[in-house]
Amino acid sequence: MLSKMHRKAMSSLMSLVMVLSVLFTAIAPANPIFAANQGPVSVGLHIEGPQGLIHEGVAEGSNALEALQADLRQAQIQLDITNSAYGPYVSGINGIHAGLYNGYDGWNFAVKRQGQWIIPAVGMDQFELESNDQVSVYYGDFNTQLVQSISIQPGDVKANQPFSVTVTKSTYDWSSNQLINSPASGVKVTVGGTAVVTNPNGIAAFDKGVSAGNYSLEVTDYQATAAPGIVRATQPLTVNTAPAIPVGNLTLSVEKFTLGQGYSKEPVKVPFYEGENGAAVLTRVLGEDNIQHTGSTEERFYLSKVKDASSQVNVPNYIKEQMDADGVQLGTKNNEQWLGEFDYTPMSGWMYAVNNVFPSVGMSDYIPHDGDVVRTQFTVYGFGASLGGDEWSPGFIQTANKDALTARIAEINSDPNKAAILSNAVVKSLYDQAYSLLTNMESKQEDVDSALASLNGNVKPTLKVTGLTDKQEVSQANISFNVEATDNTSSVITPEVKLNGTVISKTAGAYNAVLNLGVNTIAITAKGVFGNTAEQIFTITYKASAASNAKEQLNKNLAYILKTVDKPKFGTGGGEWSVLSLARANYSVPDGYYQSYYDNVVSTVKDKMIANAGVLDKSKGTEHSRVILGLTSIGKEPKDVGGYDLLQALSDYDYVIKQGMNGPIFALLAFDSKNYAIPSAAEGKVQTTRDKLIKYLIDGESNKGNADQGGWGLSPGGKPDVDITGMTMQALAPYAQSNEDVKAAIARAVNWLSKSQNSEGSYTSFGSTSSESLSQVVTALSAVGIDSRSDTRFIKNGNSALDALMSFAVADGGFKHVKTGKVDAMATDQGTYALVAYDRFVNGSNRLYDMTDVDTEKPTITVTGLTNNQEVSEPNLSFSVSVTDNSAEVIAPEVKLNGTVTPKVADKYSVVLNVGANTITVTATDSSGNSAEQSFTITYKVSSVSNPKQLLNKNLAYIVKTVDKPVFGTGDGDWSVLSLARANYSVPEGYYQFYYNNVEQEVKELMAENSGVLDKSKGTEHSRAILGLTSIGKNPREVAGYDLTQALSDYDYVIKQGINGPIFALIAFDTKKLNIPVVPAGKNQVTRKNLIDYILEKEVSKGTANAGGWALIPGKADVDITSMALQSLAPYYSTRPDVKSAGERAIAWLAKTQGSDGGFGESSESIAQVITALTALGIDPNTDERFIKNGKSALDALMSFAAEDGGFKHIKSGAVDGMATDQGTYALVAYDRFVNGNNRLYDMTDVVDVPTPGDNELPLPSGDQPKIVIPSDNKDYIIPVTSADANKELTIEIPSNSNSKIQVNLPSNSSLPHIAAVKGNISMVIPKGAQIVSGDSSGLELITTNDAASSALKDKINTIIANGKKLDTVHQAITLGGTNRVEFNQFVTLTFTGMQGKEAAFIENGTPHAIQKFASDEAGQASGNNEYAYDSGNDLIVKTKHFTDFIAYASSTVEIPPIGGGGGGGIPQPTKHATISVDKRTISKGDVISATSVELQSGDTAWSLLKRALDSRGISYEYEWSEKYDSVYVQSIAGDGEFDHGSNSGWMYNVNGDYPNFGASKYTLQDGDSLQWRYTTNLGEDLGQKYTGDPVQTGKSSDKKTVIDVPATITENYNVNITKELKDKELITINIPNVKAKVILNLDEVKDNIPMITAIKGDITVSINKGTVLKSGEPSVELLTSLNTDDTNLQNLVKGSLKSAKTKIVKLAYAFAMGNADQSVIFDKPLTFVIKGAKDQSVGFIEGNTFTPIEVYESDAKGAEATKGNEKITYAFVKDKDLIIKTNHFTNFVSYSVSQQETVKPFDLKNLYADTQLISNWAMEAITEASQKAFIDGSNGKFNPQATITRAEFTKILVSILGIDVKTSSIINFKDVSQKDWFYPYVNAAYKEGFITGFTNDQFNPDEKLTREQMAVIIVKALGIQAGGQTPAIEDLDQVSDWAKADVQTIMARQLMSGWDNRFQPSNEVTREMAAVVAMRAYHYKNDAQKETTQP
Repeated sequence: MLSKMHRKAMSSLMSLVMVLSVLFTAIAPANPIFAANQGPVSVGLHIEGPQGLIHEGVAEGSNALEALQADLRQAQIQLDITNSAYGPYVSGINGIHAGLYNGYDGWNFAVKRQGQWIIPAVGMDQFELESNDQVSVYYGDFNTQLVQSISIQPGDVKANQPFSVTVTKSTYDWSSNQLINSPASGVKVTVGGTAVVTNPNGIAAFDKGVSAGNYSLEVTDYQATAAPGIVRATQPLTVNTAPAIPVGNLTLSVEKFTLGQGYSKEPVKVPFYEGENGAAVLTRVLGEDNIQHTGSTEERFYLSKVKDASSQVNVPNYIKEQMDADGVQLGTKNNEQWLGEFDYTPMSGWMYAVNNVFPSVGMSDYIPHDGDVVRTQFTVYGFGASLGGDEWSPGFIQTANKDALTARIAEINSDPNKAAILSNAVVKSLYDQAYSLLTNMESKQEDVDSALASLNGNVKPTLKVTGLTDKQEVSQANISFNVEATDNTSSVITPEVKLNGTVISKTAGAYNAVLNLGVNTIAITAKGVFGNTAEQIFTITYKASAASNAKEQLNKNLAYILKTVDKPKFGTGGGEWSVLSLARANYSVPDGYYQSYYDNVVSTVKDKMIANAGVLDKSKGTEHSRVILGLTSIGKEPKDVGGYDLLQALSDYDYVIKQGMNGPIFALLAFDSKNYAIPSAAEGKVQTTRDKLIKYLIDGESNKGNADQGGWGLSPGGKPDVDITGMTMQALAPYAQSNEDVKAAIARAVNWLSKSQNSEGSYTSFGSTSSESLSQVVTALSAVGIDSRSDTRFIKNGNSALDALMSFAVADGGFKHVKTGKVDAMATDQGTYALVAYDRFVNGSNRLYDMTDVDTEKPTITVTGLTNNQEVSEPNLSFSVSVTDNSAEVIAPEVKLNGTVTPKVADKYSVVLNVGANTITVTATDSSGNSAEQSFTITYKVSSVSNPKQLLNKNLAYIVKTVDKPVFGTGDGDWSVLSLARANYSVPEGYYQFYYNNVEQEVKELMAENSGVLDKSKGTEHSRAILGLTSIGKNPREVAGYDLTQALSDYDYVIKQGINGPIFALIAFDTKKLNIPVVPAGKNQVTRKNLIDYILEKEVSKGTANAGGWALIPGKADVDITSMALQSLAPYYSTRPDVKSAGERAIAWLAKTQGSDGGFGESSESIAQVITALTALGIDPNTDERFIKNGKSALDALMSFAAEDGGFKHIKSGAVDGMATDQGTYALVAYDRFVNGNNRLYDMTDVVDVPTPGDNELPLPSGDQPKIVIPSDNKDYIIPVTSADANKELTIEIPSNSNSKIQVNLPSNSSLPHIAAVKGNISMVIPKGAQIVSGDSSGLELITTNDAASSALKDKINTIIANGKKLDTVHQAITLGGTNRVEFNQFVTLTFTGMQGKEAAFIENGTPHAIQKFASDEAGQASGNNEYAYDSGNDLIVKTKHFTDFIAYASSTVEIPPIGGGGGGGIPQPTKHATISVDKRTISKGDVISATSVELQSGDTAWSLLKRALDSRGISYEYEWSEKYDSVYVQSIAGDGEFDHGSNSGWMYNVNGDYPNFGASKYTLQDGDSLQWRYTTNLGEDLGQKYTGDPVQTGKSSDKKTVIDVPATITENYNVNITKELKDKELITINIPNVKAKVILNLDEVKDNIPMITAIKGDITVSINKGTVLKSGEPSVELLTSLNTDDTNLQNLVKGSLKSAKTKIVKLAYAFAMGNADQSVIFDKPLTFVIKGAKDQSVGFIEGNTFTPIEVYESDAKGAEATKGNEKITYAFVKDKDLIIKTNHFTNFVSYSVSQQETVKPFDLKNLYADTQLISNWAMEAITEASQKAFIDGSNGKFNPQATITRAEFTKILVSILGIDVKTSSIINFKDVSQKDWFYPYVNAAYKEGFITGFTNDQFNPDEKLTREQMAVIIVKALGIQAGGQTPAIEDLDQVSDWAKADVQTIMARQLMSGWDNRFQPSNEVTREMAAVVAMRAYHYKNDAQKETTQP
């Protein structure tokens, strides 16, 4: 629809498409409405040609094109349709074709649905119709618009009376992305033969009306030489015949005064019309139903009765007296509902008087006259005599003439403001008095006249105003005027004067007003004594000078924006432009305003970047530009927004120009806003540069090369447009002075803009005069230094461009889009930033978009006295805060404790902490709005009322005691068993078997009774039983012959219980990742997905702002159901974003719902469910601040329900309750498992399966030394061992090739027999008398063999391999016990025969741990470790106190060949490591830090390594400096310190098993050391170390020796000062890391007597002997500064000196500088340099620009002899493998080698890719090899390991590793693979080989991201692998596509690919590092296969 382009939204491509008359468009309005596809529907259709209607009717079709074709086919009208790349389009209708007017004209369509136009974003063939749609197919161009509405006033048009027609049109606004309705001016409205053109307000006024009839009103705007300006629209119009016009008014009343009853119809003013008589008027007023008469209204009318139900009669005395005199009695009414003739007396009836005379004719003969007073009166007696009679018939009395008073009362009664008039007490009193006189038959005439006179005083006052004229325009704000008010009374009337609604007072006889800018209203009112009011209103327009006007309006607009955009967000409206205006105006905004905007932007950016594959919008780069401008204006960094660089997308030139001119304009503005560097474009993309953007804009100038060249349009070279011209000038402004082409183009644009300005100073674009065009012009002119207010080129008829813009301003703030409209958000944004631009211009500030003046530096906050994650035992805490900034301003920080501001007192902040976690936040904000914040978590711990672990053990004992015979069921059954089993609690022998037997019995009975289910309605019976059985290792798929999981495969059965069913079914299936059985035929299959989806769908208030939690019955969320839902969803929290989102909402709801006591309601069960849920999600219910209320955590709340002797209460006042005990206990189990890092409560993959006793049970043979030989049948066997076997010696022989599980059932807490198990070269011995102290003793596996070749296993082991080493082979991998930990009180011995020198590890809960290896069994025992290893003879021995998975493996040191100097030189040494552990085992608190290999830093001590390890883990500790021991003394670690557990308790350390007798900070560690920090309760005796007294001052560190470690982070020169205090040191060692910065040795204070100094840097050591004297030169000297051995000048210098040598090539090895560059440094004796491993190298030195080789002598002595007596001594010699240099002067030294050819430089991945550190360890080796072989390469110097790989990229890698020839004939015909594409030869070759195909016959989709299952299929095909091999368990195999299933199983079996946690993740996208690893596995697989086939 063309009108969409009226606000510049149409790109150049779209313009071309419009030329082709395409029936779809590129840009749609926000929220387009598309119908669901429902088949053919009936719609209205009209086809409008260029000069009139072609056809209209009703059509049928499912889409717009079908309807058009069907209708025209029936009407036999020609329709021409052409197909194009953009879809089908209409090229002609009825012989009329596109391009008729040689412009952008053609056929278009729009649809009106429910009164609103839809501008479809798709073609006619794609737009689905709804019934009653109105489809308009019309011929038009850019200017053709749609009629939105036609309204007619008045609604009832009368013949020949004036009426008006208002027409509105719909225009698409590109900026706000919506249709804008505005007046349709200048269009023709035709009614019959009368045509009127609409005015600027869209109104056509038919002043003379039209004749009566039915019309079709028509709106048109046909042009002679162009397409219609508006699409013809019609509307039916009925013009009715006009009613008769009143010819006068009369007063009418109906009176019953002779009955004393007042009026039947009070006096009113009544109009009468031509031809009406008195009868007609009376009948019309009273109503035909309210009177009875004889005759008719036309003749002989006699009023006989009036409807009146009054019954109380009070006949006046004068009538009574006459009746008495005549002997007449007063009777009654003949009909109670009516009053008429002969009622009460025989001489009664109705009469009427006109002007106080009773006419002699009937009412049908009375013709009214204007002003008549007609009084219809009831005479009760005397045929009128009671009324007073007349001159012909005298009455009983002479009555007063009341006509005038009656008429006055009628005026009041008929006044619309009657209530207001009578609200005046005076008037009301006079009114009531008049009524009293009127209704009294005996009133005196003088009284009546007096009342009339009083009432006649009630006239409106007269107002006289001087000094004001209505619709006056003034140029000054202050005006003065006078007002007088008078009426017909002598009262003084004070007028009320209001200016814009506010009363102003009279001062010095005049009213003085101060006008607002723009239109003002002055209202003057005066109220008379009778309440009548007079009013005059004046409209005064104040037009100030433009300059002051603009500043005043700017401030109003900024205030308006702040008020209306209170929550700024990402987007065009209410977003970036509003924020930019406020920020660039430096306008004050509320605290947090910009941060709120930024947070909204971050959230939206994350969503959009994910949704759109790395861009905010797939088509519009301006989305990036706009946000960059908004963020830059407030000082935020656009290069890191939620982890995304918003500049990156704009580096793709093709993406930028996709929008036509708009893209480059705003990209250039964005890049230049703060001189941002343009990022490098991705590989294969065209790089954006500033020059390209400028050139694009310059080349896109309109009419380029013609005389009228100038300005810019929507598309490059198109017709110039005001808005685009203004925006282009803004973008080019920074280059106007430096680029002549830019300067000339801007000059032409200025000229064009000046010529285009209209007489009002405005601009008309696309037929509309809007403020936005002016805004862009004012902004542009300000940017190029032109004053839009005063420059004569931009003033027309006295109106400047700035004046014109201000004419759209609204007095209260904001701008209108068009002058007749309302405040418009977009117009306000653009108008406001235009005023900001102008304000900055006149004040000499930076341009609007030049934001280099934005201060982005945050203040620096320094907090003293606080440490994050600090734990304190006292509630009172004090600390200090200081703030500094890059300016001199004083910034006061804001300090909050738990959200409450804390004041500063005496330079300190003092707080009182809550129990538990507290948050202290410190924020500081500078005047530019830059904020810094630090947050500290401080935990105040008081002694807990109860210990959760102790309470758990108490409850478990209570359950064993009270549930001694567990059964199937909710109570005393499955939940009790689950708690005991998941706590690994010791139960009586046979306890679980008893339970199992009961379950079997119940299952048999219930399954038979209920036709295959345990309960016909409750699937949770199955789920609960599955949980109980799985917890004890029993198989729920085989219970008494039944599979308990089968019933849960029926979806309808599961959901029968509502949400409970899916929750527990999901928990049950996930206990051991059970496969879901196939449902019987005719049933709905349960899947994990549909269970999850069901639960998510039941979220309370889903999709609303109040969403969160779940309920049993839809409605309010429930704590228990919410928590159980979270427990079921926990396994999917990290893999499904929708689960995580729902979970976070539920957590927030639970936190909000928690009570002030930490609980959830009155019961313990709800708290138990919450704790179970939180622990399942990794949230600590005891410390997480969200779940602590008033210092009470959720865990505290649960424990408050605990009973003293065990068990839980339901409510606190109740007794112990079975269900509360079960739920509370398993909640404590869940918490205990959580804090100990074990599996979740319901994740039972750690439970060892217990085989059912039967055929596989092997009983012990008789005798004291039974031996069991396991059969070689690969069956699983179980061996029962009881406490009665304790004195036996048991031997079990397992076949070495057995893959079966051999298990033993051992008694708990009972002495075990000696048990020896042997399997091949592995044996295991449990010593006699040992006991199992923790864990499940049933079903322990004995030496189950695992896959040692598993890549997943190797990946895990690689994570514990120390740096500098690599994993060679995994030799053995076995399981002992099972995956769950089982602990013994003695060591079990594990022997790996023949594996001397190998290393050992264990894997627990999926995490590998290295087992520390010692020199002997004794050293291992002394370490106190629960596991250790050592070599014994040829065997590797592992001693362990626990069972889990054990690994034996081999690793080796990585050999790194020499790589030369290169800026540091030398051969890099392997990184040094030490092992550290911290434990509190002596007080039963386990390990604080388990044995961990860490990198040693130079000079590390036992203290520094401990401190670094604790700091990195956030573990608390305390220490002090001991002067006595000259060392740090460690006081406490992790909450346990000296004397906490006895007077001799505290911390000790040992190194390699030895406890040094000196301080930890004095013990320097060496490579390979093992450091243990251990807690002792008795001075080390419990550690096997006897106390020997206080530490001494000797050891590995000495006061005579000093080590100086130069930091590895230095970037500037680093000074090492050797002071006088150091001169007596025996040795000063200086360790220098490999840094580029210089290390300067300052010898000034010791130059006459230098101490012994050794400096070490890599392989080079320099030593200065003690007593050496500096003879000459500066005392500050460079120390081993690395020189670049690759430097060409250096290489040439060395080579040039060796011309006489017989060598051809010189290879520089090391180069380093000593001394200083300005002068020689000479000592009195030689210094010694040692270059390790350089014995085969030569050496020389450089002085000046001369290289001098140093002669290498046979020995030190010969060198000294040869140089004796020389001033400068320099010689060299070789010692062992090292090269030694002796010299007494410092200079530059170079070592080098000479040979016939250069040594190949070792391959180093770091030299290839800058992001090598991002590559995962498991992928490093494969990527190195693939890169070395050129199978894979990087992009822009990076490998990008985490980036996903495309189909084309992986095809190239695979073709390369397979060695396929790419120079082959072309055979592919994919449309999306061109021979110009870089990947063409690889795709072609792969296709020819047959291992890749397309998605369709002609589509390959090269850029689509590769998935794991696709990669599997490609690899299998490429290598020709046959199916087969043992496939590991793949739990998500059901998620693998059918076409990929076989290949996935095959590739897993061949270990070419592996998964995670037994899941293949088939739809996950492949990363580059993943692709490299799999590709290299494929490469080696291929090569190994070839080797095998070539062997004999």
